[in-house]
Amino acid sequence: ISYGRHIDEQVLRQKNLIHMPGIEAADIVCLENHDQERILKEEFPPLESDKFIVTGSPQHDIMLSNEKTVIPDGWRDIIVDRKVLLYSMRTEDAVEAGDKLIQKLESLFSFMRFVSDRIALIFRPDPSLEGLLENNHPDIAARYKDLIVRYRSEHWGIYDDGIDKYISLRTADAFYGDVSPDMMLFLSSGKTAVMQDYGIPVPDAGSMTRIPLPDVSFPYGAALQETDDMAIVIYIGLLLTEKLPGKERKISRAGEKIYGLVKSRGLL
Repeated sequence: ISYGRHIDEQVLRQKNLIHMPGIEAADIVCLENHDQERILKEEFPPLESDKFIVTGSPQHDIMLSNEKTVIPDGWRDIIVDRKVLLYSMRTEDAVEAGDKLIQKLESLFSFMRFVSDRIALIFRPDPSLEGLLENNHPDIAARYKDLIVRYRSEHWGIYDDGIDKYISLRTADAFYGDVSPDMMLFLSSGKTAVMQDYGIPVPDAGSMTRIPLPDVSFPYGAALQETDDMAIVIYIGLLLTEKLPGKERKISRAGEKIYGLVKSRGLL
């Protein structure tokens, strides 16, 4: 699995974070996954590293629970009998992309409009994105607003600006976008995601009929790197032919584990 530079940057941020006073003084530090455990234990002496324990995350518990997702009324006609692709951007990456952000959105919307009879797109941007674009790139902010107004008015896709992010995450069959906490939550359900590259535009929709789909299988929870302009086309093609992994639910019950750990160490 190729993680790319975004994951490398996250690793660096985690290494900086663990030397903060709160973590150094803690008796127990609960981690979401074993990748974090490996990174953090490399930074600490063996005896001190024993305080890092993988418990999972309460957010993952919500994501993986068997509770039925309540679909908003306005979404039903758009997603019925269709596969669902969730597109999500990390604000910092989107602002940094500048003009490439607009190119990516224009090409993605054009492609997804063409296949909207088979795939429903949920677009969930961070609510702070528009304001940050206005502060840093006013001209790009205006073009972004025009794109969003047009997208919302055409009603072939969903614009998710709701408070509950889990509705989109649990409804989606596939995920495309930036490496973010939302992508990590999506991967926790066992489904796959593609990490976008703003420098690679989505090709025209006619390419769907020209690309032979590879005979491949991906591990549950795989994050795939967008390496060329056909990557997202192949991903969507595999989604349509049901060759991508479905859900492999593993309830972490993080709250129970954390409580048990604290109690067993006499900290309650």
